[in-house]
Amino acid sequence: MNKILKIVCLGLILIIVPDIVFSQQKSGIALISQAKKDKILLRWAPKDANSWEMANKYGYTLERYIILRDSAILSSPEKKVIGDFSPAPLQDWETKIDENDYIAVSAQAIYGETFELTEDYSNDIMQIVNKTKEQMQRFSFALFAADQSFEAAQLSGLGYIDTDVKENEKYLYKVFANIPEEILVLDSGLTYLSIADYAPLTPIDDVSITIAEGLATIKWNQAQYESIYNSFIVERSADAGASYQSVSKRPIINSFNGKTQSKYAIKTDSVADGKEYTYRVRGRTAFGEISPASKVVKGTSYSTAAININFSDVNILEGNRVQLAWEFKTEWEDQINGFHILRGGASDGDFTKINTEILGPDYRSYVDEEASLTNYYKVEVESENGVKRSFPYLVQLEDSIPPAVPKNIKYVIATSGEVFLSWDSNSEADFLGYRVYQSNFRNSEFAEITPSPITTNKFTTSISINNLTDSIYFRLKSVDNRYNASQFSAIRGIGKPDLIAPTQPLIQNFKVRGNIVEIEWQASSSSDVKKYKLYSRMEGESEWENVLIENASATKLDFKLQGEKEYELRITALDENNNESVSSRSIKVKAEQLLKEGVENLRYAIDNKDRSITLAWDYNQEDVIGYKIYKNSNESGFSLLSFISSDQMTFTDSKISFNEKLSYAILPLLNSKNIGTIKEIDIQF
Repeated sequence: MNKILKIVCLGLILIIVPDIVFSQQKSGIALISQAKKDKILLRWAPKDANSWEMANKYGYTLERYIILRDSAILSSPEKKVIGDFSPAPLQDWETKIDENDYIAVSAQAIYGETFELTEDYSNDIMQIVNKTKEQMQRFSFALFAADQSFEAAQLSGLGYIDTDVKENEKYLYKVFANIPEEILVLDSGLTYLSIADYAPLTPIDDVSITIAEGLATIKWNQAQYESIYNSFIVERSADAGASYQSVSKRPIINSFNGKTQSKYAIKTDSVADGKEYTYRVRGRTAFGEISPASKVVKGTSYSTAAININFSDVNILEGNRVQLAWEFKTEWEDQINGFHILRGGASDGDFTKINTEILGPDYRSYVDEEASLTNYYKVEVESENGVKRSFPYLVQLEDSIPPAVPKNIKYVIATSGEVFLSWDSNSEADFLGYRVYQSNFRNSEFAEITPSPITTNKFTTSISINNLTDSIYFRLKSVDNRYNASQFSAIRGIGKPDLIAPTQPLIQNFKVRGNIVEIEWQASSSSDVKKYKLYSRMEGESEWENVLIENASATKLDFKLQGEKEYELRITALDENNNESVSSRSIKVKAEQLLKEGVENLRYAIDNKDRSITLAWDYNQEDVIGYKIYKNSNESGFSLLSFISSDQMTFTDSKISFNEKLSYAILPLLNSKNIGTIKEIDIQF
């Protein structure tokens, strides 16, 4: 491609864009999103020039996970691979280059054999360009162009519109570069939202104007919109707002990076003296959308000689009253009709006369009986030649009332450690934002994790999963424009995903009686153990079979051996999230002798009044030393119920529930270490 870049005012761009890029310390991909009524807009970009160049070669993959549906968290998020993305082929760009300067910039940055500026624009800019390498120039211009044109972003493989969305679902989007790991490893980009999060773009609400000596200076808070708008458009009207034109050909970049730049942006404009001008500001998002216009600010330029009246003193009286005093030369009194006092809510907003009748030329003070918390005053002198006004004067009454405490804090936590917080929005007129605090312990001090108040009712942060604490705690404060802070919100505790397995149990002892092995083990020391699992493998087999032991406090188990082959046994512990411990050491056992006869005439009697069952049996072996009683309730599996001595051949079970399906088994134990055959009986209570 031989088309050379044609851009005006790129000197400022080259200063700003590299600083934004270089401020990222860790290689990875940044992903942002914006919800519309029926779609979700997505934009991503690598954080450094080398990552951008490699990702252009190997491309990106965008995935979507459905996390919530109908306000319920899905047990298994539904994954969709949206597609692979990379810069469009050169021929797809050529038809659009002449229509969109930003597309031309992106194309030249990605495909141009050289990356230079025309001589028309190089004088000031090349002093900066010469200090950077060509790769950084390409990267900086490409990302700037993508920020200013969503179509350029899509052609660059850095943007997508998801229209396959539903109001009752919430999505986690993930984008990653398909660069082989042996070449470069980049962190993936994540964003989480739904179309239910749609909100109209916020107008710029902090715009002021100073106008004098033929120069209008428009000023607004760019830091407040750092996460919303990447550039601004200033528009001017010379016909009382009937029509507006932009004061510059290119947008004004949001240069705030939270460090050295001022939080205010300033744009100057040349104007004629004696004529009123109206200005407004709009924001532009990374998706190319333009915000509604701000409230207008107005002003008329006069020379210094024309400014001949100013406030000299202000006193705040009881009952929210303000006394104003001004200076005016006595010799000018016969040249004027009198004075008016004007009040407004902002220095650059509309002002209203608050005196009902004109104040005579000899007046030098006035009391405002109905002052607001924030007041801007002007004194206006009226003459036959027109009116002249003083500069606005700010008077603020005491305001110590904080905004409401944030409520209804909700969260989603991913196994990666990403935490997504949201809460109900505040509605105060003087509301500024929220501060978020975090602690590893509910009763410890909370540390603020927001460097400045955030303006939206959602926040994303990352926490460490693999440490000694099993929960993380958050609380919030709301702040108004006077920095009055609310009380802390209720503490929101969040359990961390449990990825840590319990400590292993240890087999301490075992005893073989005939074809039954009695196993004893030392319990796992972990407090969250919920069950154990016994693994068995018969001699000559490769696969392990297992038996779940649902009782977390169990430390004994009888296991039945089949035949005369040797068995290998081992045991593990499991927690409530089914994280399984390392196995205990294995033991090898073998049945010792043949079985003898089991009990005879096994029978039962039911006592409905006492809700009990009594078992009875006969047994004529002389060397019997006792009996083991096993119980199976509702087919949950047999477990040892009791051991009784050899002189008893009855047993009563008083722990019975109605409509319970029961099975009992009797195992005789003999002096010779032999055992009798287990006899079972089924009962429906």
